[in-house]
Amino acid sequence: MIACLPLANFYNLAGPDLIVIFFVLAFWFGLIAGIVLLVRFLVRRKTDDRATNKPEQRLQQLESLRSSGSITDSEYQEQRRRILSQV
Repeated sequence: MIACLPLANFYNLAGPDLIVIFFVLAFWFGLIAGIVLLVRFLVRRKTDDRATNKPEQRLQQLESLRSSGSITDSEYQEQRRRILSQV
């Protein structure tokens, strides 16, 4: 028999009520599972993008940001140190 049958008996639920509750629970489970899978995919894609950027490319981007004045020299040094520590 179904494992939730004692719970259904406790709440005095009949057949159609159980079917509706089952579909509502299945909908919420599917929605939550979809959100979890989407978040995992996006996190994996972000880390893959970071892995494909070679340190040389990241240093060139950082240098262009510094030369354009978008970041300060201290921010440049900090980011440069962080990039070089990942090598």
